[in-house]
Amino acid sequence: MSEVKTFPKDTSVFDVVQEDPRRCFFSGLFEEFVEVNGVSRSFYTYLKPNLHYNQPCVVVAAPEGVSGPEYLERSH
Repeated sequence: MSEVKTFPKDTSVFDVVQEDPRRCFFSGLFEEFVEVNGVSRSFYTYLKPNLHYNQPCVVVAAPEGVSGPEYLERSH
C-alpha cells in the first residue's frame, strides 16, 4: 500500500524548479481532514510524480466500508 502523507504546512521551503516552474513541489498520497456537521471526516488526494498545476483531475469515491488507500491499490 502507498505511504499516506500529510501536506506540508509551509510550502515556502520548496524551491521552484526554474526549468519547469509549473511542476508541483511534491507527489504521493495525502490524507486531509474536514469537519462535516460536527464529525471529522478524511479524504485523500493523490498527486502523480511530475504533475503540473491546473491540470484536469479524476475524483474517485471508495465504496462504503473500504478504506481509500486500499481501494486505490486494488482498482488499478
